[in-house]
Amino acid sequence: MDEASAKANIARKTSDALFGEVAQQPTKKGGHEEFSQIIDSVNTLSRRIRMLEERYYNIRKKTTLTDQNMLEDNKGITQKLKFLTDSINDLKKKISDVVEKLTMFDEELKDTAKKSDLDVIKKYLDFWEPINFLTEKEAVKLIKDYLDEINLK
Repeated sequence: MDEASAKANIARKTSDALFGEVAQQPTKKGGHEEFSQIIDSVNTLSRRIRMLEERYYNIRKKTTLTDQNMLEDNKGITQKLKFLTDSINDLKKKISDVVEKLTMFDEELKDTAKKSDLDVIKKYLDFWEPINFLTEKEAVKLIKDYLDEINLK
C-alpha cells in the first residue's frame, strides 16, 4: 500500500470512529474500490458537516430570536416599572396632602367648643331667659310711657 492510501485509511478510521461508526479495515482488492470508499467517506463527512452547520445555524437563529425577545421584554418591563414608580410617587403625594389636610382639620377641631362647653352655655341661657329681655326700642317706649304717666298725674 502506498503512503497516500495509508493516510486516507487512517483518516477514514479516525473520522468514522468520531461519528460512531466502526472503522473498516482497508481491502486489498484494488485502488478503485479504495478510492470509491474514500469518496463515500468524504461524502458522508460532508453531509454530516452540512447537518451540523444547519443545526448550528438554527441554534444561532433561535439564540438571536431569544435575545430579541428578551430585549423587548426588558423594554416592556422597564416601561411598566417606570409607570408603577410614577403611580406610587403620585399616590405618596396624594397621601401626604390628605395627611396635611387632616392635621389642619384636627387643629381646627381643637379650637371648637366641646359638647360640655355648649351645655354650660345652654344652662346660662336657660337661667337668664334672654327671650324676656327688652329691646332698646321697647325700653325707650316703656320709659316714655312711664314719664307720660307721671306727667299726667
